[in-house]
Amino acid sequence: MPSLYSLEDEPRPPIDLCIADEMAVIRFNNSLGDMETIEAFDRAMAGIPDDRSLFLDLRDTPSGGNTVVARAIMGWFVDRPRVYQVHRRPVDRRETGIARQWQEQVLPRAGKYRATLPTILVGRWTGSMGEGLAIGMHAMGAEVRGSAMARLKGAVETFDVPGATFTITLPTEKLFSPSGQPREQYLPTRAISSGEACGISRSTALAIGGGV
Repeated sequence: MPSLYSLEDEPRPPIDLCIADEMAVIRFNNSLGDMETIEAFDRAMAGIPDDRSLFLDLRDTPSGGNTVVARAIMGWFVDRPRVYQVHRRPVDRRETGIARQWQEQVLPRAGKYRATLPTILVGRWTGSMGEGLAIGMHAMGAEVRGSAMARLKGAVETFDVPGATFTITLPTEKLFSPSGQPREQYLPTRAISSGEACGISRSTALAIGGGV
């Protein structure tokens, strides 16, 4: 039986963009680890009028991603360096007796800025970097709506198994919000329905203050 990691998904664009009434929704198609997502997101953002309420839908990001893509997304919403998550690597303390912890920042991107923060939509299939993106945007003041996320306990690394044809992936870093809350303990402030077309319905937008 093939490994889940070797299976390929049906081809999908990195994002779906829906602009209707007074709102715009960008839904990520499990693409936070794809560098093509940056260009697609930039194109989408450039075409969204400033007076539209913006929603970033992270409810289909189970594979996580990388900080490059996440920082490119968050970079649209900052005008100065901002801390978005804190890392702690427990193995350093175990091996040396000296703890190691550091902050990661998102920086502004030249020519790419939206002053109004988006609303972030999350759920059980918001995983890993999707969770990091959500807590990072929350730290910047964005509202995060939905249900509990995947609650993955930190950043992972993949290791080869000697003499085997498979690998194992284990968490090696603990991750926290800038305020010190473990990422896996974060909960959105209010529940929403699962949504409809484009990952959000008109009634959902009304319920979370979408202004439509």
